[in-house]
Amino acid sequence: MNKKIPFIVLSTFFLFFLLNLNCGSAPVKDEKKTVQDALDAETEEKSVDAGDYAETIEILKKVIENPPPDNPNSRFANLDKLSEIPDKKALDLLVQYASHKDIAIRDKAVTSLRKRQENAPAEKIEEKLFEIIENNNKTYGKLTASEIQALGQISDSRSAFLLEKNLGVSKEDDALIIQSLGRRLEKHEQQKDKPALVSAEEKVLQSYLKSADDKTLEKLALSALYFSSLKGRQKVFDIAADGEYKISTREAAIALYTDNNPASQEKIAGDYRSLYLKSKGNVDLKEVLVIEMARIMGKSPEEVLNSLRKEIERRNRAERLRKEALEKKRKWLLFMKNKSPKEALGYFMREYGINAGTVKKMDKNLHRHISEMGEVTTASKKFIFSALRALRPKDDYYALKKTGLKSLNNKGIFSALMREVLGFHHSQDLQIISLKQVWGINYSEAVQLKFFFKDKRKTLKEFNL
Repeated sequence: MNKKIPFIVLSTFFLFFLLNLNCGSAPVKDEKKTVQDALDAETEEKSVDAGDYAETIEILKKVIENPPPDNPNSRFANLDKLSEIPDKKALDLLVQYASHKDIAIRDKAVTSLRKRQENAPAEKIEEKLFEIIENNNKTYGKLTASEIQALGQISDSRSAFLLEKNLGVSKEDDALIIQSLGRRLEKHEQQKDKPALVSAEEKVLQSYLKSADDKTLEKLALSALYFSSLKGRQKVFDIAADGEYKISTREAAIALYTDNNPASQEKIAGDYRSLYLKSKGNVDLKEVLVIEMARIMGKSPEEVLNSLRKEIERRNRAERLRKEALEKKRKWLLFMKNKSPKEALGYFMREYGINAGTVKKMDKNLHRHISEMGEVTTASKKFIFSALRALRPKDDYYALKKTGLKSLNNKGIFSALMREVLGFHHSQDLQIISLKQVWGINYSEAVQLKFFFKDKRKTLKEFNL
């Protein structure tokens, strides 16, 4: 009996020890999980007084900074919960986490701040957010995905240049940056009072396209420009026409323009025709344009090319005639530099085939009519007086007569008198009769003079004759 007592006592003591151990270890087993459960229960309450938020925020902070080992991602859910708490301490904590050294926390905190901005615009979080992102870029040398997306929504124009600064860091980031620039363009398109903000994003995308070496990103940047505004199609077409861009970029612009253009096929083909005629020396681009036009118009490339060559020949001929006309005008100006209006008019008339005798006859007869004004009232003198009045509306009768005695040496008198006669009569026969009487010339000379005035009206106006 004495030998069994120590064993029973010992067994009882050991059992008591195990029970105490189990009971004491229950709360220690997963203390963090217990905190999270308590937090979840607390945040489920729908009506919490403002004074109760301090404890909730503190619990959230503990879990964010030291999450349970079996649920490390709970910190991200708790950052979202912070964004929903209408308390300044919650906002301050989010701002603090938005600059956290852990990139995952930093990224999620920025997303939560954007969410809070949507729910509470009065807090003006956007201004703080830009400063945070700008400082993070300086500190860590790289933007997170959420920061890039946030810059696409922030109205501060400096966002475009911060995005541009980060272009080229990585292809994944470049894709997000281009998308954010596109969103900024769409946003500013709705704000017509801020045109300067639009040009900033356009400039960044256009600059990127001039050096882009990735076809996927190239297409993404073109799409951002194309779909950003009502003028997007024209912007992309301008890139296709601009020789500063690489051929591959211009070809991609053409493909995008064709595939997404709601205009008629004839209009698109006409745009490409115009682009082809302007594209000097770019053989590869011309080939793409010919193929596109042939596909749109349902013709063979050879037919399209022959049509374009004829158009080029016509334009070259027109350009040659234009240059000849300019050279002719230059010679006229040089010749008439020291000539009187009467001598200049005589030069143009002789060039047209009207002889010098006709010009002298016209000048003499005009002088006779003006010198006789006031003595005899005739239709010819009424035409002459109206022409003089049109040239010098402020002069009285005697001043007009004195000026008119210069005859064809009055600047503009010939054209003014021809307009009076031809404008008064609708009948061609009456026009010829009046011209004979006014100028003192015969029928054939009057017919020739009428055609001279109609053909050379523009030239006469240029030289004020």
